[in-house]
Amino acid sequence: MYIVKFFVIVILGLVNFENRAVADTGAIGAETEMIKVSGVVKDDEGVLPGANIYIKNSEPLIGTTTDWDGRFELEVPTGKELVISFVGYESQNLTN
Repeated sequence: MYIVKFFVIVILGLVNFENRAVADTGAIGAETEMIKVSGVVKDDEGVLPGANIYIKNSEPLIGTTTDWDGRFELEVPTGKELVISFVGYESQNLTN
């Protein structure tokens, strides 16, 4: 029997809002405004090390995982959706 848990993402703050152009990678596109998103992924029992955070529909996939303290940091194009997932939990989406 599997139990699907929900988890809460706590964003520590959106930082670094200045315009930042990136080279055309094929995944994001040329001249895209980026923001740095950082936060902690946790559930009601504590932090979730090893959770996946990635940009939805990016090709190739762009993302990161949380560290031992459940923290992550990722540069994201403005207006793109993040997906937060962890084994045994239901994924959540977050739009910046």
